[in-house]
Amino acid sequence: MWLVRLIVVAVLALWLAACEQTAGTGRSGSQTVGTIGGAVLGGLAGSQLGSGTGQIASAAAGTLLGAYLGSQFGKRLDERDQTAALQAEQQALARNEPTDWSNPSTDHRGVVEPVRSYSRDGRQCRDYVHTVYIDGRAEDVRGTACQRAAGTWEVVG
Repeated sequence: MWLVRLIVVAVLALWLAACEQTAGTGRSGSQTVGTIGGAVLGGLAGSQLGSGTGQIASAAAGTLLGAYLGSQFGKRLDERDQTAALQAEQQALARNEPTDWSNPSTDHRGVVEPVRSYSRDGRQCRDYVHTVYIDGRAEDVRGTACQRAAGTWEVVG
């Protein structure tokens, strides 16, 4: 289960930056990013298991599982979901208070909750939890964002 959560964390962080459609492919940018991000993280997680040829097999299995899960997660969140989620993240981080978002057309929703503020490399940073509800199932994504000079928040981890 930790592998699935790791993949979901990475995919959510990546799809927040991929709001446009991938031209001519029939796949959303979020689905493409989800597939690639899931494959990379799944391969990395799988490579930590076993040794020798077992480690290679684990990495391959992790890559395939990660790509599949990332693709499924990415295609289930449409552009309006992504926009609402990104706006909620920015608001929650700027105000340092929980912020909800929802998309009535997909019935997807979420809440972003800052949990800790601190200074890092001269920048204001915040750890947060972004809970996304898809088809009634909740997935918690933990991240870190730091404030840019312009005042917007950038996800850094």
